[in-house]
Amino acid sequence: DDIYDNPRYNFNHNIISVGRFSKEKAFDDLIDIIDIVKQDIPNIKLNLVGDGKLKNDLTNKIDKLGLNDNINLCGFLSQTEIKKIMLESSLYVMTSITESFGLVLIEANSYGIPCIAFDSASGAKQIIENKELLISNRDKEKMAKLIVKLLKDKDKLQAYGKEAYNNCQKYLLANVKKKWLDLLSNNK
Repeated sequence: DDIYDNPRYNFNHNIISVGRFSKEKAFDDLIDIIDIVKQDIPNIKLNLVGDGKLKNDLTNKIDKLGLNDNINLCGFLSQTEIKKIMLESSLYVMTSITESFGLVLIEANSYGIPCIAFDSASGAKQIIENKELLISNRDKEKMAKLIVKLLKDKDKLQAYGKEAYNNCQKYLLANVKKKWLDLLSNNK
């Protein structure tokens, strides 16, 4: 309905991802990616918001890889709590195998947070206009390298944040309503 009117362009090493802990969200892949990123950015921090049947599997993988200081399983949070974490994040990362129209990507963009995703998630391909931020072939190494590159390049991270913020405005209620009304009036 609304867009955040004071986007923050953070230059920390905080990443966020939100979703059900289920197979199609592929958070196990995200844990692998954080393990790779940690080699270049030891203080990388992922806040993984959500809950679900795979929570124990994810917890065990985090323990096994020694990533307890890097990955926080936040559990289910209110919108207010998610907003607080979003405002402290530099990137949103989506590792879903498939995804319809991911509103969380638009939400992240509304805070000035660039989103990175695998292009297997067709909804992400619709929302993320900058194709450099879409990783093909579910290549975890390539995604990790992009995360490192952006977190080490303040100017590029800010530019992508501004681009994301501008992009999300087309999804405001007034703009979507206008498109629907235009479409309906042209089909008479």
